[in-house]
Amino acid sequence: MKDYTAITTKYLRQHRKRTILTICGIVVAITMFTAVALIYYSILNGTIERIKKDSGDFEVGFVNLSKSKAELLKLNAEIEYGCVVNKLEVLQIMDEILADKERSLAIKAYDQDAFTKVFKPQLVQGRLPQNSKELIVDIRFWHILKGKTQSQTITGKAEQDGVEIERVYNIVGAYTTREIISGMTYPAITYLDDYADQGNQYSYFATLKDKKHKIDIAEQVARDTGTEIIFNKELLYMYRQGPDKDRNDALEVMIITIISIIILATIVVIYNAFNTSIIERIKHFGILRAIGATKGQIRNLVLREALIMSLIAVPIGVLGGHIGLYVTFKIIKGFSEWFKLGIYPQVIGIGTLLGIGTVLLAVLIPAISASRIAPIEAIRGNSMIKREKVKKRRGILAKLLFSFEGQVAYRNMRRNGKRFWLTTFSLVISLVIFIFFNNFIDMTLKSLGMVYENAEIEGCFQAEGRGRTETLGIDFINELQVLKGVSKVYAFNAYVGPLLIDKDKLNTAYYNDFLDKLKSKTVPYKDMYICEMGQLMGYDENAFNYTRQKNNLSMTYSDLENNNVILINKSESYNTEGKTILGNLTKYKIGDEIKIPIISKAYLETGEVKHIQEAIDKQDYLTFKIAGIIEKEDLLDESPKAFGIIVSNENFGKIIGAAGYNSVGLKYDSKEDSETLYEKLSNLGSENGAKFFDIYKYMKQNKDIMLQAMTLSYGFIVLITLIAIINIIHTITINLLVKKREFAVFKAIGMTKEQFQKLVLLEGTLYGIFASIIGSAVSYLLVNMLLKKSNPVAAYGIEYPTWPYVAGTLGIIGITFIAALLPLRKLNDMNIIDGLRIEE
Repeated sequence: MKDYTAITTKYLRQHRKRTILTICGIVVAITMFTAVALIYYSILNGTIERIKKDSGDFEVGFVNLSKSKAELLKLNAEIEYGCVVNKLEVLQIMDEILADKERSLAIKAYDQDAFTKVFKPQLVQGRLPQNSKELIVDIRFWHILKGKTQSQTITGKAEQDGVEIERVYNIVGAYTTREIISGMTYPAITYLDDYADQGNQYSYFATLKDKKHKIDIAEQVARDTGTEIIFNKELLYMYRQGPDKDRNDALEVMIITIISIIILATIVVIYNAFNTSIIERIKHFGILRAIGATKGQIRNLVLREALIMSLIAVPIGVLGGHIGLYVTFKIIKGFSEWFKLGIYPQVIGIGTLLGIGTVLLAVLIPAISASRIAPIEAIRGNSMIKREKVKKRRGILAKLLFSFEGQVAYRNMRRNGKRFWLTTFSLVISLVIFIFFNNFIDMTLKSLGMVYENAEIEGCFQAEGRGRTETLGIDFINELQVLKGVSKVYAFNAYVGPLLIDKDKLNTAYYNDFLDKLKSKTVPYKDMYICEMGQLMGYDENAFNYTRQKNNLSMTYSDLENNNVILINKSESYNTEGKTILGNLTKYKIGDEIKIPIISKAYLETGEVKHIQEAIDKQDYLTFKIAGIIEKEDLLDESPKAFGIIVSNENFGKIIGAAGYNSVGLKYDSKEDSETLYEKLSNLGSENGAKFFDIYKYMKQNKDIMLQAMTLSYGFIVLITLIAIINIIHTITINLLVKKREFAVFKAIGMTKEQFQKLVLLEGTLYGIFASIIGSAVSYLLVNMLLKKSNPVAAYGIEYPTWPYVAGTLGIIGITFIAALLPLRKLNDMNIIDGLRIEE
């Protein structure tokens, strides 16, 4: 041996199992650090790219500009690049073939930079326009055009300076867009090559040079140039420069919190390993001190061990984090849209620094403890023994539950208070991590699920003037029913407007938590509340039968026609903190009567609540009986903003004064039909004055997102659980092995093999029972204090599950039992004389 430092590597080789177990704990932790950091940067960069794709690559927009101001902004020194957009005109189409439903195009003009740098329209057909006489149109209009005429030239009328002029455009391509314009109006884009001064119709969308203080700089530019501004807030939030400081830091705070918990768990694992190792080697350190080793040298021995294991574990952990995430994303296709995976130097740096720093921090106290061992006391073997007063009545409950062995196990585990609480704390941390993260992920998935659920309808036609005029009749429905590829057709009416609530039937606790602007839409009048956000649904028999089967309702369509209704009582609204709340606005029960006002033509035209008050004064309403209560509208999978009522379509006509249907939904025979029928259904809707929406495509995207999020989330839980298991097994196993002397004493005084085995297993299991009680209580407090506070859906909406508490408690007790089994064979075979010679 050349010097004392060689002892380090010799010890690590001699105790391979413990070394490997400790290294595994460090590797799992560093893998977690790396994976979490990689997910963060991948989400951040992927989201930035998606925002730029959806809303444009700009940070600030200067709007309502004249030509001169738009040109001035192009030369501003604070702006890196930008583009000019002209909100040109609305073109009323004159073509006889296309103008049967009063179609129109809302046309914007883009300059070259808007096409190539900022907005980059996603072409699916043709090419981009090259002059102001060419257009690209929404793909939905392209299909209508293709179905009606082969000509690519379109004629229309537009208003300019109060004068109606004729325009002719050549359609050269089609693009996809999320922009929705009401009625039969579709978006379109032309080329901005005519910079005429057309009033304040120009906008300039820009990216700023400065990487910091973007909002302040943009506002200063707006003041200097006398212009109005808008912000691309979602993009600025990704740069942590949005207007809301709390939201700027939200994602980063969440990541730091997660990593902090992982660091704490890792510190506990490594601290236990090194602290136990030092207790076992008291004599060794005492001998080294006796032959001249200084405190610093002893301390360096322990730190050197930690450093060697870190250097082995860090590269494996960093590589494992990257490979694990890449393999996960390879298996779960579709993540490329949301994540931009790559090799990020900051991720490697974070994983390495956190890994080494965590290990060194974990071993700092054990290293200091080792350096302070007095040579004589250490050689005698009593430097770490703590004497305690014997309490005659300790372990009574353990004795009642597990007999004599239980009492002995309990008293033995409590003999060293420091070790007992250290072991318990280690187990509690593992349980808290498991319960907290399961609740966190459950909350996240449920929050997503409120947006991304399964609707029965996979395609839907919505008519102009919903709920007010007859638009979609029986002939249209019959045509759909015989269409190849369509399996089911549901016809219904949907209308959002005033409904009545008896004052004694209002759920005031839920109502009082509304935002003021929502509360103002539910106003008291006489002995009723007028709720202007009510959802009235008129079902045909197919729609009713689906809802009846879905909710196990004991009623028929004849009941619905005979003045019975279904109440949709679970609503989705917002509270005073801006969080989504789900709850019951009314206290109606099955069998109660409910009044629905007759919606007058005057109210339809003006939307003034006084017309509903007049109806109440005249008792101009229909009285129905509630025959069923459901939580949400199942066809479209929607929750109303207040509450909803489902009536027969005949009764809907009596209330609104309109026949026919304003919505018709369908279900496909197979997923392929969604693609093959899209063009035909779009044209069919166009011919009947309705817009067609392919819900299936969006549902599929949302299902994929949910599946991917669940896989990623539960993969994260598996790694968290793995850290917990390693921690528990390592802690319990080592904790039992260092008590060889006590166990040897029990054997020496005549304890049988069966009693000894029960004693060892109970000592391990009692740790699990004790830790599960404390850990469950701590977890409950953390979930209520942290998760419920940050929950995007308020307490009305999410009920936190109990299964993590049950699974965590049973799991930790089971793992401590298994952990006690591992050293049992070694302890059973232990020689009593050798065991008695071992000093603690």
